[in-house]
Amino acid sequence: MLYIHSEFFGGTALQAAVGWADGEVFFGPSFTCTNGMEDPPYRLVPPAEMAINAGLRTLGVTAAPGQDEYVTVGLEAHRWSDDSISG
Repeated sequence: MLYIHSEFFGGTALQAAVGWADGEVFFGPSFTCTNGMEDPPYRLVPPAEMAINAGLRTLGVTAAPGQDEYVTVGLEAHRWSDDSISG
């Protein structure tokens, strides 16, 4: 299981992820951010290494050509809270 959290505002992003199975943590917790949000525990990483993408890779997700793991599994359909609530 992978727990994910993300916040986007004005082009900046915070992401967190932790994965566990059988009561054991196998990924994270990971706290990552884009430029301008580098307050601990968040660390600045390239987009491909953001917490959610990295966590999805640990589950075996391979990004489709021209996409990242986030888009490959369809999470872009839930980028906005209103979309998640209504859809």
